[in-house]
Amino acid sequence: INAEYMGWAVAGDPVRGQSGGASGTILATTDGGRTWNKQTSGVIANLNSVSFFNSNTGWAVGASGTILATTDGGHAWNKQTSGVSDDLNSVFFVNANMGWVVGASGTILATTDGGRTWSEQKSGVNDFLSSVLFVNSSMGWATGDSGIILATTNGGHNWNKQTSGVSDNLSSVTFVNSKTGLAVGDCGTMLATNDGGLNWSERASGVSGDLHSVSFVSSKSGWAVGYRGTILATTDGGLSWTEQKSGVNNYLNSVFFVNANTGWAVGGDPVGGKPDGDTGTILATTDGGRTWNKQTSGVNDYLNSVFFINANTGWAVAGDPMYSALI
Repeated sequence: INAEYMGWAVAGDPVRGQSGGASGTILATTDGGRTWNKQTSGVIANLNSVSFFNSNTGWAVGASGTILATTDGGHAWNKQTSGVSDDLNSVFFVNANMGWVVGASGTILATTDGGRTWSEQKSGVNDFLSSVLFVNSSMGWATGDSGIILATTNGGHNWNKQTSGVSDNLSSVTFVNSKTGLAVGDCGTMLATNDGGLNWSERASGVSGDLHSVSFVSSKSGWAVGYRGTILATTDGGLSWTEQKSGVNNYLNSVFFVNANTGWAVGGDPVGGKPDGDTGTILATTDGGRTWNKQTSGVNDYLNSVFFINANTGWAVAGDPMYSALI
């Protein structure tokens, strides 16, 4: 797959249909996370997902229809008009012009001009959509509550349901090419496909806690994160998973790798306490997850999404989901 598509934006897992408190926090690094600095978002809305096409051009989405865009690496963020008031949970662009956003109430938005204008696409569902991913300008997938998986082969002009075979909420989806993909969700749910989603089959994750995000860098190497510091890794395309030691007890909402060695995971404590004395959690690895080390975020916010364009340059966004209940 083209290297420009090798990073995927993934949302955290905000409480369904609620915006909770406010944050608007955007963090950026140019040294692989050794230092993180706040950028001025200009909003106080929860931000659930961030995605960049290159070092300059990126977007962040969040509560109440919020879409932000930057053309200078985040030195300045500007509001774009989404035309909706639903919470937006995931954003993905395949180039500087073409992108999609998904959110609550089955919301799917698309743009062909970098977000200057956004138009609604018909999802055919009213479910909370958590994640969106495209492998090119035509083929994409979205996942959400109650085992929902949607797919398109024409850029979203038509979205069709795929049979997931599960009823658990699906929080994140990733594909390494037009055929091979994996989705994760509640209760350790893990689904895989080798035919573009025509058939999905369950994979044993080995955990029962919720999984919030998945990232693959090849057809073999991938990671998933979630409940109470859970990090899982696979080197055989998801046939088997090994738990890695995160060293934290906070929820991890997003994981992103730029290659088989270098990756990050972010999260926080969703209920206001501090299970391990640390919220605004950022973890990093340079050895494929054999060791994970804490980085200093400088914030106490609940980090929902992380995205890197290379081993040095990345962003993270935060919100305050106000979980009502988590197991």
